[in-house]
Amino acid sequence: MQSEPVWLVAAFGVGYLARDLISVVRNRNAHSSSRTSPSSPSERKEIPGVSLPADLQHHIILRYAPEEDLRACSLVCGSMCYWAQSRLFREIRFDHELPQASVAGYPSPKKQAQRLLQVLELSPHLVPHIRRLSLEDSTPALLALLASREWPALEALDLYSMRSMHDGCLPDITRLVSSPLLRSLALLFGHRAWHTDYLTRILAHASHTLTNLSLSACVEPHEKHRPPLYPLTGDPLVDTPGFVLRRLDLTYAPAALAALDDPYFAPCLSEVREMEYEDSTPVDHRLLRHLGRQLRRLKSLERFLRRGPRLFTNAAA
Repeated sequence: MQSEPVWLVAAFGVGYLARDLISVVRNRNAHSSSRTSPSSPSERKEIPGVSLPADLQHHIILRYAPEEDLRACSLVCGSMCYWAQSRLFREIRFDHELPQASVAGYPSPKKQAQRLLQVLELSPHLVPHIRRLSLEDSTPALLALLASREWPALEALDLYSMRSMHDGCLPDITRLVSSPLLRSLALLFGHRAWHTDYLTRILAHASHTLTNLSLSACVEPHEKHRPPLYPLTGDPLVDTPGFVLRRLDLTYAPAALAALDDPYFAPCLSEVREMEYEDSTPVDHRLLRHLGRQLRRLKSLERFLRRGPRLFTNAAA
């Protein structure tokens, strides 16, 4: 069957075509699963009943196909398989909270990572689809597994509940943040894990493509809980980090202000235009006054603006 004419796409809209395409995929998948033997490759070359240009297939799979239908879409034909896999593997999340006790056999994040690496070893064509890695619990074992390979297409990295730098995580984190296409980095420091040198070492190795930085729970520990300082191992600091931020988010991160106010990071903050600032006193910090003169957009800062409105007089509401 020939591709749908342009007038048909314009008249009925992509949404109607998406509905029909997904319906055909579901019916075809149900028909195939009822067979006693798998379909041959020649039977998967075309989608019965619907034939759409590749760019429309791409748009429908990425924007309209429900998550539960992606695996079925990947079995239809080569082009749909590619776009379905790009959604299935786009974001890899490792949760730290187990589901309800009624769910048996739920793998730990470490086991999930091991399985992922095994899949990528057997199917390396899936690696370029992975754009985000999100770790709800950044344990040393999980970080070591993920840092054991390269992530050439990684654009976003979320590291939550980070352990102390003395737990041996730093070398693995620096390898991950140096991924060549990384644009967004979120760091949430765990209990008593914050240290200025920790952040400095991480950002010193960040990819030059980094534009968005989110820092949370950056709090200096009480003096009696402050861990002893040990010499940090690893590569020496570069003269100046190569990235230039466009967005900076600080959530309960008062200690991050002092760390970022170091002249070492001045070139990295020269182009910050968007900022989210919440529960990160003091409001009259020198760095905030400096950034306030160059911001163009603020978010979720109602309480803060009431306390210090003159700091951001040049920022757009």
